Amino acid sequence: MTDQKKIHFVLIFVIVVGCLGLIACQTTTPPVETTRPGHPDRPTHPAKPTLPPSQEKIKKMIELTELHKLSINQLQSKQFDAAISSLEKIVRLEPKSSMAYYNMACVYSLQKETDQAIKSLRQAIDLDYIDADHIKTDSDLDNIRTDKRFLSLIKKITADFGRSTEEEIAVQKKAIAIIEKTRGLKFKKPLQHRTLELEQFYSVFGRKDESIKGFYRYQTKTLYVKRYKNPQKAYTLRIHESFHGWQDQYFDLKKLHAQLKTTDTNYVSQGLIEGDASYMMIVSQPGSRMNGMLTMTPPWKQESLKGARLVDMCRKTFNYSVGASFIKTVHEAEGWNGVNKIYTNLPRSTEQILHPEKYLNNTDEPVRVNLPDFTQALDAQFKATPEDTIGEFHLMLELITTGLTGPAATKAATGWGGDRILRLEQPDSQRSFIWKTAWDTKEDAGEFFAAAQEMTKNMYPEATALATETEGGQTTITYEVKENIFALVSFRDKEVIILRELPKNILIKAAEALNVSPTPAFSQNNHPVRKKTGSVFKTKKDETITRLQKMTLPELYNTYVDLTTYEIIDFDTLTKRLKNTQAIYVGERHDNPAHHQLQLNILTALFKNNPDVAMGMEFLYRSNQLQLDDFTAQKMNFGKISPLIKKGFGPIYNQYKPLLQFCGQNKVKLVGLSAPPGIEAKFAMKGWEGLTEKEKKFIAKDIDIDNKSHKKYVLRLFQGMINQKIMKRNDAMMQKFYVTQCVRDETMAESIANYLKENQRNSAAQIMIVAGGGHVEYKFNIPDRVVKRYKITSKTVIPLNAGKNTNFRGLFASKQRIGDFLAFAPPSAGEITGVTPKKPLLGIALDISRQPPGCLVTRVIAGLPAAQAGLQNGDVIMQMDSKKINRQKDLMNFMKTKKSGDKIALIVSRKNKQQKFIVKLK
Repeated sequence: MTDQKKIHFVLIFVIVVGCLGLIACQTTTPPVETTRPGHPDRPTHPAKPTLPPSQEKIKKMIELTELHKLSINQLQSKQFDAAISSLEKIVRLEPKSSMAYYNMACVYSLQKETDQAIKSLRQAIDLDYIDADHIKTDSDLDNIRTDKRFLSLIKKITADFGRSTEEEIAVQKKAIAIIEKTRGLKFKKPLQHRTLELEQFYSVFGRKDESIKGFYRYQTKTLYVKRYKNPQKAYTLRIHESFHGWQDQYFDLKKLHAQLKTTDTNYVSQGLIEGDASYMMIVSQPGSRMNGMLTMTPPWKQESLKGARLVDMCRKTFNYSVGASFIKTVHEAEGWNGVNKIYTNLPRSTEQILHPEKYLNNTDEPVRVNLPDFTQALDAQFKATPEDTIGEFHLMLELITTGLTGPAATKAATGWGGDRILRLEQPDSQRSFIWKTAWDTKEDAGEFFAAAQEMTKNMYPEATALATETEGGQTTITYEVKENIFALVSFRDKEVIILRELPKNILIKAAEALNVSPTPAFSQNNHPVRKKTGSVFKTKKDETITRLQKMTLPELYNTYVDLTTYEIIDFDTLTKRLKNTQAIYVGERHDNPAHHQLQLNILTALFKNNPDVAMGMEFLYRSNQLQLDDFTAQKMNFGKISPLIKKGFGPIYNQYKPLLQFCGQNKVKLVGLSAPPGIEAKFAMKGWEGLTEKEKKFIAKDIDIDNKSHKKYVLRLFQGMINQKIMKRNDAMMQKFYVTQCVRDETMAESIANYLKENQRNSAAQIMIVAGGGHVEYKFNIPDRVVKRYKITSKTVIPLNAGKNTNFRGLFASKQRIGDFLAFAPPSAGEITGVTPKKPLLGIALDISRQPPGCLVTRVIAGLPAAQAGLQNGDVIMQMDSKKINRQKDLMNFMKTKKSGDKIALIVSRKNKQQKFIVKLK
């Protein structure tokens, strides 16, 4: 069984710092367990679900994931019959799983069942398993490798697989020659390389990522490069990635990666491997702008840079720029022989990469830090992960992530001597840990102790410092960061200990094991803990209600309430509490300008902190994503994009225009969340079978319609829009209406989850979602459906129209929170005047799958205007007043211009004859 795949690839990009450019690449982590080594990130293809019930689909997806894991474990442990049984179950659930068939071929080969192995391999290839290099090197297939049928299959997929043109071969030879000349050592054997078309490249890489231009895979000893129109443009890329092949031939990258035990040593490996390849690019092309990689000021030393974007830049800079500078220092001191020796005498920590003189002088070895065994202290809810060492560089990133500037974080991390951390997983938090750090001097430890306090305050703005006590040279601060959840920071001599997000009993046990006192007062239950239950909690709520009731309307419209604490806050505090959240939902009433101004204000504040923030919008369609990308990349101006996106917004388009213009001017990515018009309702009426293959691509693959609370909420919410008497008389119509809303929520949720998954490598990935309050309030609509797909942090901001008679007490009466934050806003014009126009009703249902012209009436509801005027099932509405009706949207747009009491003239085709009807709207 081959080891699971670790891919080595290059990501070419330019970071402009002044006039300097930086070319960078990065290495992936090992793959997830559910995939074979050939495709570390290739997803399985879920079967198309049917309704009802959606819980069956969720169960199926979970079952597939578990079966993939089980089959891999069974294969690795040589339980071949059991593995085949598991793989057959996968194929029954997912008939087009090329990965399952490939794994079957491996099992049959290992059992020397040649015919079955060849048959399964052929099925895998027919289902688009085209990674010929992996098939040729996978030892699981050794028993069938000499079979003529195997050779024929390999020939079938390798005939044109990665064949390079003469010009591409010439560029590759030039890259090889410059490496050999510069390094003074020739490749031990020719480096296999393949130039792939776009789809082939992504298939072999395992996923689509436009930023990836090439990668070297040490399992197949092959370089893969995306085809360029001008092959000369790939010259620098080929130098970098071909050099990884040279490294592999001399120093065995597989063996090197196997030494990775901690976060710190993983960064050491990155700095060495990528730094050496980057330095090769620089010295082989003297005078190029890549020399700037050696002289640029690292981003963590620049005051002007901060936030999540800085963290991403720091990682890339460390791997390539700092790594190259480290190699340069060693090269100048000890020549290429000295550089080669690094691979057998690795730096002990990132501290030696950051400070090369410590490596050369063999000084400042990391201090070995040990943690006690906490197994007995943990409750059943906690799961301890393997212990880890973070190191100086990642420690600095942790400080930056929690709000410190780069220079402040650098100062606090300098003097690191060693550390050991035990992360604890539990259902409600992934941020619990026990962390012990050692420092070169007491002054260094003191600086980090101060930074750790600031880090805690930034992470938990509402945390209460329960006790601060100095005893026997030890200073300890204990915090309540959540209800009955605590953190601790302790400083003694050259040691700082941090405990985070632990229940009181476990925190006390951990502190005692580490010889730290969480202060006697805390241990004896005499600490001034803020209770958030019972009468104290109610008092806080009452205090907030009283303050809101006393405010004037102008004061109220600049006021926000954190519903997790019932605290009144200002806008700056609101945005500070949102800034490290991955998905931020800001609700709205579509026709209220104040709500859209709030959305723009929040987006502006988020963008200032994180230029990588994106915005997803309910009224933007998935089908228009390419045009939206062109607009936000400033390849298409607002004048050209506005007619396209205006169709989704209809009459309320101007309300959203400032938001859209802000995104265009600042290159804020717009994400289309919804399916194109009509598909959701069509699905509700006809199910999956009623959709075309194209339409199926635009709605969510998994739809839950079983949430009773959500259903009750949706039908109540739309009471002013839908005639509830009709809905109650027509259970089928009510069900279809509700399913339509679920499809919309699920589709938007899938779009959000997909965006964050696709950008998970970018630590700055963040998206603000603009959607109607009905899709956001109480979280059981979009937010919870996103979390089912992808575990993320999310918060909701609910704009609330407030006036003189607002019932503040009623707002807080519900046991379930409407959101995380309330934002008070002026009412809409209709609410101020007390006149909210009701939508007129025709009383018909339409066949939304009908092709133009005209709208086919499938149902006429008794007692409503259409029936009273004489319309019948089967009529086709061709014209309304002077407006021609080609499709459902024409009819709906026309109805938006009418009000109750209006009369309209309908031209209807009935049995191929046109008739005229006068309908008075209700």
